[in-house]
Amino acid sequence: MIKLRGALILFLLLLVVFRLSSCATQKPKLVLFISIDQLRYDYLTRFSKYFGDNGFNLFFKDGANFTNAQFKHSVTKTSAGHAVISTGTHANVNGVIANRWYDRQQ
Repeated sequence: MIKLRGALILFLLLLVVFRLSSCATQKPKLVLFISIDQLRYDYLTRFSKYFGDNGFNLFFKDGANFTNAQFKHSVTKTSAGHAVISTGTHANVNGVIANRWYDRQQ
């Protein structure tokens, strides 16, 4: 009975390992994140006639455009803001709290 239980546990562990290894080999989807400081959201549509077909207009044609996306965020530092936009998490989760880092060893 003990050998059967051990064999069953080993089988289940191997099943989990093989299942996880097959998940890791899947090709990830590509996400392109572009953030331009001081660029208002409406400038891309306002000046789209000046963009080429293989530039920003390609994103409008083939990509997703979120015109009313909001995230409650109050930190006004550039790095922290970009981290919030790209990760969807606040600074206490993503770790980016300022534009400069304090290194205790220096």
